[in-house]
Amino acid sequence: MNVLFPHGTLFIFDKNGDAFKPKAKDKTLIEIITEHMGNGDFPLFVSEGSSEQKLMAIRKSFYLNYAYEKIERQKDNFFTFGHSLDLQSDGHIFRKIAENKNVSNLYASYYDSEEALLGNLHHLLDAAKRDSTNPLNIHTFPAKSVSCW
Repeated sequence: MNVLFPHGTLFIFDKNGDAFKPKAKDKTLIEIITEHMGNGDFPLFVSEGSSEQKLMAIRKSFYLNYAYEKIERQKDNFFTFGHSLDLQSDGHIFRKIAENKNVSNLYASYYDSEEALLGNLHHLLDAAKRDSTNPLNIHTFPAKSVSCW
């Protein structure tokens, strides 16, 4: 299983264009972030608003671009956590998943509204033009049901 962060995360840092993940060494995440930011290292994290802005930021980082491009090489099942997957902010991620004909199941978390997430996914799925011979089956789960932190 691969766990990649195409929008980055708070525990991967950027130093002069190189991504690195520090060892915890009995420190909390907030202590690690504070220490590294004090040294001029910042979390590798994309927070720009639109899908296009996020994709531009992704393309500027070797790690983020690697994670993004790896989406098209995944097979069978694909899990997302913490993405709204709406066209405005996450269209670049969903299009990459939907255009990968080797992915047959997408598992996507929702925070507040499963209906809103499904609406976004079906709208994007129509735009991706997957046909009935190779469907992308969509499965949702409440984000609160996963204890990832």
